[in-house]
Amino acid sequence: MPQRKLILNELASACPSADKRRAGPRLARLAIWAGITAIVTLSLVPGYLRPHTGFPGKAEHFAAYACTGFALSFAYIKFRERVAAWAALGAASLILELLQRWIPGRSPDMRDALASTSGLTGGLVLGALLAALAWSAGRSRASCNGGRPMKN
Repeated sequence: MPQRKLILNELASACPSADKRRAGPRLARLAIWAGITAIVTLSLVPGYLRPHTGFPGKAEHFAAYACTGFALSFAYIKFRERVAAWAALGAASLILELLQRWIPGRSPDMRDALASTSGLTGGLVLGALLAALAWSAGRSRASCNGGRPMKN
């Protein structure tokens, strides 16, 4: 039994990227929830409390949702998960816009919801492409040289 542990420890030390592979989705999920929290908060505060970047409102919507969509693509690898997240956040952008009708200093604009969903789509697609490239590049390294320690 001690021999088995020794072999497993050698393999783990030969694959330093193993911990990084586990930490990646956790970090991406943290980024998603930070993005969603920011989107909901900034969508529902009165107009006079909302910070302004100086960029057009549509660009702000696009960027906020694009960053969240980008993180989604790294946290959720399966196609069905990504589609479900896209549908949920796309619907949320519409609902958040409609709720602005009852918030002082805010007005709903369906073009904002369209900009949000476009940003979400763009971020998700770009992230999915980069995640696929990273996965295929990492796949060849993940085998850790067939289980043998890597040469320096």
